[in-house]
Amino acid sequence: MNTEKETGKHGILTSNYSLFSPLGGVLRVITTHGSWTLGHHCGLLSLDRKGHELYASGEPLMNSVYIEPDVWSHHRTECCVLMVTSLLSELILEMVKERRQKKYLLSELIVPLLLRGLLEAQELQHGCLPLPEDRCLQKICKALMLTPSNNESLEIWGDHIGTSDRTLSRLFIKETGYTIWAMATIVTAGGIDDPTCQWDASCDDCR
Repeated sequence: MNTEKETGKHGILTSNYSLFSPLGGVLRVITTHGSWTLGHHCGLLSLDRKGHELYASGEPLMNSVYIEPDVWSHHRTECCVLMVTSLLSELILEMVKERRQKKYLLSELIVPLLLRGLLEAQELQHGCLPLPEDRCLQKICKALMLTPSNNESLEIWGDHIGTSDRTLSRLFIKETGYTIWAMATIVTAGGIDDPTCQWDASCDDCR
């Protein structure tokens, strides 16, 4: 089991299970299975070993725990948002402290308690947005995550990816269950605002 304190915005490819918990601000985690917006006392348990992307706003500081699959038996089958209690948070912080100091005096005691805490943690139903499989729609979703204040029309979004507004609207509802405007409203409520998104005009999937 590894623990880290991280900042900023980046992508990671990992072979381990991961827990991400923001210490302040808002953290968005994107995996191949969806997108999650996390606030205080929330953590995403990611079972997606294909990698993830992290975007933070406010105070871009979080704790992360990486768990080797062969050391943890659990009943969970997919990524989920967990309640991070004060006890669970303290266990994670102690693991981070030991790793930074390279003194593993309490790790043998902390690890079983931490794994049990994750196993018994309350699963929260909010914070998840489905990520479509279509690469063009993924680009729109990520653009909304990065610039939720964007109010461009369906026609303009369609021009960005080379498809009509009707086709875009139909595909968006089919793959996510949301209209593009409903998705934008939910994302805006998450508080992410980063104007650095760029479009990739090479996408052919929607044409």
